[in-house]
Amino acid sequence: MDGQVKVPWEWIEERKSLLQSLFAAYGFKAMIEEYMRTEEEYRRLVRLEEEEKVYWQTLLAKTIIKASAEASWLNNLKIRGAWSAHAEKTWQKLNQTRLAITRRVVELLNAPLSLSSPYILKLGDDYSLCVEVDWDRWQWLGWKELPDSRSTQTSQYCILEKNMEIELTKPPTTP
Repeated sequence: MDGQVKVPWEWIEERKSLLQSLFAAYGFKAMIEEYMRTEEEYRRLVRLEEEEKVYWQTLLAKTIIKASAEASWLNNLKIRGAWSAHAEKTWQKLNQTRLAITRRVVELLNAPLSLSSPYILKLGDDYSLCVEVDWDRWQWLGWKELPDSRSTQTSQYCILEKNMEIELTKPPTTP
């Protein structure tokens, strides 16, 4: 697409080195470890928050019962204890880490997709995964017209899946 003409083994070698450099550049292990630590911290804080809520509800109920009043309204009372602010901050950190990992995965998936397909992955504003088509690349790659049946579309996805598997797993060959 950029006008360079190469023999097949040069093309395969260049693509493989591009993909290897992309995979090496991303520190997924550290990000996943950070996510796991944050998730464990969040679970611990939620347990503390629930225990604290029960404590304060019980204390309020005992006070009201001593005053001979009805305490059923305490079930709907929202109690924000000392741990709720920590739990909320940890939840935000958990979501930020999850979003950062998702963004990196989308960037990483777009590299091999751009080499063998017209599809582009994007993360939407609502953090949903959007799949778009680059129609110039569609024509350049020699893809047929729009699929006219489900079986045609399925076969195109199978070809794409096989190409992705080759790109990501096959070791480079030398002449």
